[in-house]
Amino acid sequence: MMTSEVNFMNEKDYVYFREVAKCLNYTKAAENLYISQPALTKRIGDIERKLGITLFYRTKHSVTLTPAGRILLDGYPKITTSFQNLMDKAKLANEGKIGTIRIGLQEGQNLDEDLVYELKRFKEKYPNIEVMIACHPYNQLLKMLETGEIDFGFSLYFDAADYNALEVKVIKEMESYIVVSADNEMCASDQMDFEELNNHTLLIVGSGVVSSGAWFVKKQCRENHINPAKIKLIDRYSTLHLLLVLNEGFAFMNQNTWFTDSKLRFFPMPKGNTVTRVASWRGNNDNPVLSILLEEIHLFGK
Repeated sequence: MMTSEVNFMNEKDYVYFREVAKCLNYTKAAENLYISQPALTKRIGDIERKLGITLFYRTKHSVTLTPAGRILLDGYPKITTSFQNLMDKAKLANEGKIGTIRIGLQEGQNLDEDLVYELKRFKEKYPNIEVMIACHPYNQLLKMLETGEIDFGFSLYFDAADYNALEVKVIKEMESYIVVSADNEMCASDQMDFEELNNHTLLIVGSGVVSSGAWFVKKQCRENHINPAKIKLIDRYSTLHLLLVLNEGFAFMNQNTWFTDSKLRFFPMPKGNTVTRVASWRGNNDNPVLSILLEEIHLFGK
């Protein structure tokens, strides 16, 4: 298919053309433009040759717009306005002030009040930025950060090896808890007797979901002299929740989880047993919105 070269009318050309179209008289239009009538006549002729269209019908006694001239007169301002709007949007996008930021949250974790506040504040300040948030299993979340499928992630921190390709910042330390069914006999007391846990099954989300999770939980057991009767690996957090409610065992959790319902009891671990919440992102992520998000949110080091 053959294509023809398109020549465009610049803004100064349009000013000359518009004045002649308004006056329909070259002499009067030239006076208004402070140029000579022959110079204006030549300029309009040059514009017509450049565009390849006739803008005016001319006789000895009159000047009138052609259909092509009428279309150009009416349409040119719309084109320039649209182009300016397009350039304004492009500049905002280049500065990261318009676009999309994709945020991932580790499955099983909630957005706490600090995170909710900071994200709401960010959205209010930058209404042209779309904030997309979705939950993902831990391993998948880190993989999506590495591949650029998401820009920014919130998760627990288990092992530095999990994050070798990512930038990581600590948000805060959170206390660890033993979680059991509210129907468990250990709930008869307000305080947990950790030796009783040796008679129960430890429920752990497996390495297919959280690569270092099982290692981390077993480490907590050793440090607190807990020797569960049995260890059961679970393939997803929803199953873990169901088994806890059904009194099939106990689990280690922080209180910022999905599992904050009346069917479960949380018993605090001894002091020093904490988990770390972090924010992560790929260092060479080229989404300009990410730079603004990192500058705006006030979470790190809390």
